[in-house]
Amino acid sequence: AGAASGVAIDGYLKNAIVFRDANNNSTWDHEAFIDTNNNGIWDTGETFTDTNADGKWTAETFVITDAQGNWSGLGGSGKIVLTSLFNGNGENLTTDISTGKAFTQVYSAPEGSTVVNPLTTMITTLVDKGLTVADAQTKVAGSLGLDTSLSLVTLDPIASATSSTTTAAKDAALAVEKANIQIASILSVATTTATSVDKAQTTTSTGNAVFDALATTIQNTGTGQTVSLADSTVIKAVFDGVSNTVGAEFSTDIQNQSTTLIDSLASINNAIGSVTSGTDVKTALTQIVSTQLVAQQDLVNAVQTAVTNNTTVNTSTFTGANLVTSIDTAAQ
Repeated sequence: AGAASGVAIDGYLKNAIVFRDANNNSTWDHEAFIDTNNNGIWDTGETFTDTNADGKWTAETFVITDAQGNWSGLGGSGKIVLTSLFNGNGENLTTDISTGKAFTQVYSAPEGSTVVNPLTTMITTLVDKGLTVADAQTKVAGSLGLDTSLSLVTLDPIASATSSTTTAAKDAALAVEKANIQIASILSVATTTATSVDKAQTTTSTGNAVFDALATTIQNTGTGQTVSLADSTVIKAVFDGVSNTVGAEFSTDIQNQSTTLIDSLASINNAIGSVTSGTDVKTALTQIVSTQLVAQQDLVNAVQTAVTNNTTVNTSTFTGANLVTSIDTAAQ
């Protein structure tokens, strides 16, 4: 097979690392090296530890996304994983160009995919649970009320929504991106909560728990039935799953925090789900990003403060008129 290419999407992800996860550990494995120029990857002339004594720097096959989130030239075969690129000083070099914020999560996609995003990660999670890629894709699309004729592993929903000429096609693509951002918002808040409460946790481990909980919910959804990512029951299942991954002494703390976070996320995701294309897709996409910022910036900051001060997040800040104000502020 030829080298693979595609696009990394939360919003588009600049300077992310895309690699073949040969050992399925969601981590880019490589021999240690001194990142002299602080670009996050080994370059000729940089010192490295030749662990396997083959005289070459060894790493899982990878490429780096460009300024628009595109990647190309990925060799090898197997599952594709996307994550942040860190330089020798520990600085995160990966940015979501829609929000301008650092990207901190891990996404994946089945072999043959040309997009990597939250929805493709749901698909790979279901594949890990025993489904075929085709069945997993149908299950995710059907359960979330998305157009099942669309290929979730190849569709760039932002480009498609922007370029489509009919309202139906615009809305179908926009629905895919809304689901991506709803998942990303749950993921960001849940992983922040877990890693703030239990410092031994990582974004990768708790992120896996988030996707596992969501995948289980989707897997248990009956044929012809749908679930909403703004449903408090769905979000609660995520926090229940995350609380089971942390140390036993921290589980209660996660549950205490989740009481207000579930309602806050339900409100935020409902606002994302309510966005329609109308006559201006770019305005709709901007509104989605503004709401995403409320979740991944304002609510995340509120969680960190609440954990530090041994309090809980004030739900009223993220519901009703206050949420509308926050979304408007984020859009400025």
